[in-house]
Amino acid sequence: MKEGEKGEKCGICEKNVGDRDAGLQCELCERWFHIGCVRISDDIYKVLGKMTNLHWFCEPCNNGARRLFVNLGKLNERMSQVEVDLKMSKAEYAKLNERMEKMEKLHERVETENLNLRVQKIENLVQYQEEDIEKVRENIERFDRDLGDANDEFEGVNKKIEESKQKLDDILTANAEQEDIEARRNNIILYRVTESTQVRAEARQKEDVDFCEKFLIALQVGVDPDDIKKVLRLGKRSSDGMSPRPVLIQLGSRHIKNLITESLYKIKSLEAKFQNIIVSHDMTKKQREECKALVEEAKRKSESGDWIYKVRGPPGNWKLIQTKKRN
Repeated sequence: MKEGEKGEKCGICEKNVGDRDAGLQCELCERWFHIGCVRISDDIYKVLGKMTNLHWFCEPCNNGARRLFVNLGKLNERMSQVEVDLKMSKAEYAKLNERMEKMEKLHERVETENLNLRVQKIENLVQYQEEDIEKVRENIERFDRDLGDANDEFEGVNKKIEESKQKLDDILTANAEQEDIEARRNNIILYRVTESTQVRAEARQKEDVDFCEKFLIALQVGVDPDDIKKVLRLGKRSSDGMSPRPVLIQLGSRHIKNLITESLYKIKSLEAKFQNIIVSHDMTKKQREECKALVEEAKRKSESGDWIYKVRGPPGNWKLIQTKKRN
């Protein structure tokens, strides 16, 4: 288990691993994890804390590191063999030098020795040296190749780790988007609702609630004031009051929301104060961007030809509906 400074986000749940939390740091990617997120019990965590010679890796790193450690072990064996070969070559080289010294002494003592024989022996010694040097050179070249293979393997492991991180980020983003959609599923937003001129915020809030209750009851879909869980103005209040902020209504159930959205055609027949109201779904940022892109596409298609295109349908299931232009 690698010692490190806590305070970073957990690699799984994205919540901070504080000084008081039980957490582990991967010794390869150096990210922190809550022990509960990586399914490690308190007893095992205590053992990891006491044993300084134990190492812990997160699951993505562990899968790639296993092969890397095996290859590094093989590489160490080959390096050891190269060292042995080098030691043997040095010993043989020393022996050759000793033999050459003996030959020189022999030359001094026996001046009448056949010159051709002496030359032949020296050439043989030189040949032995050249063969030993060539052997060492081959071992060094083999070591360089093995080292290059190990580097390639390590880069492959790093690439897989980065891919795993990206997949995890994509999953977390998708989960966050789905949670946001669920939180907004029972909401609707009203536009063009005139803002109160009351000074106190409580009074302005009460007027907004009264207006929303009367508007929904006027649609005659069986809405009761108890079905409205929250009424909230969105955004910062303008100083001139000329640009009313949207009003978010949180309903008690999706069934009530569906009844309301299916009855919006009645707005034109309501009292005058309700006829300019626009009702829409409460969309996430991603859904708003998708809807905006579809609306732009509908405008482009409507500019030419005999058809008018409009975006219809609930968030995430929009469709472009075409209607014939009137002459």
